Amino acid sequence: MREATDGMTSGRQAPHAPPLVLFVCSGNICRSPMAAALAVELARHGGLHIRAASAGTSALVGLPAESTAGEAVAEVGVGLREHIASQVSFELVRDASLVVALTRAHAAWLRARHPAATNIASFDELTGLGDVPDPYGSSLEDYRRVRDQLIAGMPRVLSALVLKAGERAGPKNV
Repeated sequence: MREATDGMTSGRQAPHAPPLVLFVCSGNICRSPMAAALAVELARHGGLHIRAASAGTSALVGLPAESTAGEAVAEVGVGLREHIASQVSFELVRDASLVVALTRAHAAWLRARHPAATNIASFDELTGLGDVPDPYGSSLEDYRRVRDQLIAGMPRVLSALVLKAGERAGPKNV
């Protein structure tokens, strides 16, 4: 698993580490790496320090991000060159403050495999913008539409991340 961060190193969340948002799609070569990279960049611009990771329900483990996905996010100053696809795991779900499934079907898959997890939500549940369609094999214009949908919903995703991270931190000892 490779995390997109705002300068933090990857690994298990330390007590004072920025919150981790995990984006989940199918192959982990298009939508979820785009979402993770965009989340970090948009959070940084908003003054938030977060960590973001991505994984797939049937990941094409070891493959880089699809080139057209990289092209679409590069147009807004974001890179995917370091992305390597990985399979979603118990540890990733456990360590994330928020797990964002890019479709309702991905959310159902995750909830069935992680019934105790309370940190799973679909992109649509968080944003009201619907499922994020799979652009694999489509045109650059389709990837741009996915990118723009992710950008439009990211403020709501980041707000949910801040709330979930606060819940996980629990009450502060004075």
